[in-house]
Amino acid sequence: MHWMYSCKDVSQLISESMDRTLPFYQRVLMGLHLIVCKYCSRCREHFKAIRAASCHEELHGSELDASRELSNEGKERLKKFLNNHLYG
Repeated sequence: MHWMYSCKDVSQLISESMDRTLPFYQRVLMGLHLIVCKYCSRCREHFKAIRAASCHEELHGSELDASRELSNEGKERLKKFLNNHLYG
């Protein structure tokens, strides 16, 4: 067990914590790292915003086609949403 997590460790744990509850010791060590590391704190906020944006509207079948380009209106809505959730 590490006594201080690296930024790489913490970014992985942030991602994992969105899908499962981390053990207590991991939550504590990650929390300590987040207190002192503004970059990982920002990373956590970005992950939260991405998750919120992806859950905002349900996606069905053909809407998941990666070759489709987002409309200009859609791009602006996404920018506005992310700005509000990251910096608002």
